[in-house]
Amino acid sequence: MKTLTVTNKRVQFYLTYSTEKPGTARKKQRLKQLEGELEKQNIMIDELFPAKQLQVLDYLLYITSGTGIAKVGAERIAEKCGCSVRTVYSAVKALKQTNEFIVARLIKSRGGAGKYVLVDKKHSNFNEIMAEVFMLSAEKVAQLNSEQFAEQNKSQPLGTHGVEGNKTTSNLNNYLKH
Repeated sequence: MKTLTVTNKRVQFYLTYSTEKPGTARKKQRLKQLEGELEKQNIMIDELFPAKQLQVLDYLLYITSGTGIAKVGAERIAEKCGCSVRTVYSAVKALKQTNEFIVARLIKSRGGAGKYVLVDKKHSNFNEIMAEVFMLSAEKVAQLNSEQFAEQNKSQPLGTHGVEGNKTTSNLNNYLKH
């Protein structure tokens, strides 16, 4: 699926004129909702977001809890969560797999090129964000959601791992041989 892109100016305009601020109570509520959605798929949240990645998820849920959209770079997330940028990349990849958020990018220009633009699909402002920030009609948003759903179903289901193609040697095997 093609990644959505947007200009910094559009995102910043929406964030500037939104009056909703992030809140811990809303973040906790959204985390419970996400856990429930994942459990319906037989996935435990700590399997998809181990240790430090769960801290990243917690931060991302917090910053999107107010307006439903956030603009942030991987370096900033890593700094706030006390983890590596690679951990942030892994957490964002897992977040995409949940199909609960849209992970877009800023267009490469002045003002934060390449930063993540996260949009919570379950937030009350979702349709407004997609229309005002991304300039997408309701029909385009529905098409985007169905494409994302089809792409997700085409790939391997979350939480399952095949043994084909895995490395057959391990430290344990090496130890047992000697």
